[in-house]
Amino acid sequence: AISMRYAFSHLLKLKGLWLVGLAMLGYSGSIQGILGYLPLHLRDVGWPWVSADGAQTLFHAMSLAFVVPITFLSDRLRVRKDVLLVTIGLTLVGTGLLVFADGWLVWLAVILMGLGRDASMALLYTLGIQTKGVGATFAGTATGFISFFSFVGSLIASPIGNSLAGFGAGVPFIFWAALIGLAIASMLLIRPASALRSTLEPDPSQT
Repeated sequence: AISMRYAFSHLLKLKGLWLVGLAMLGYSGSIQGILGYLPLHLRDVGWPWVSADGAQTLFHAMSLAFVVPITFLSDRLRVRKDVLLVTIGLTLVGTGLLVFADGWLVWLAVILMGLGRDASMALLYTLGIQTKGVGATFAGTATGFISFFSFVGSLIASPIGNSLAGFGAGVPFIFWAALIGLAIASMLLIRPASALRSTLEPDPSQT
């Protein structure tokens, strides 16, 4: 039996887990902010209500369609970090397009952002569990640790981004793109070896 106090004190020492948490904060926060703002933004620039809400529907449809193929590919190739960098990078491109995009470019941006959403969230949690020093023993606590960063990102990203709309309708997307940049920077600092550990592989520090 491991006490919660010991589990947290152990996980707080793991740099790799903090990096995964920061990546989750930036990614999850940006997505929540964009999803809340995008339909209103599209209506303000003259889109019909059905089309504006349809963009959000397309986002979720793409996420649902690609979550299994992307996660399956990462398991087969055992390159979760690289897959995450690609999917989060596509989200950054899509968010950048929304700063000035209209018409079909908006649909392209939504597709780029949506196709990796659920897969990226799942892979970030998996990457956290597979961080050296976590393993099966601390998997549950590590999941909660990462979820904390997700909730913080979702809490602060929307109001901060929305408050920037007074400087221009596309400015909030610049802020959310910066959060995605934080996620990518955090991912780049994670050692590749931590992305290849098996969740059932015993950690030498725990034996």
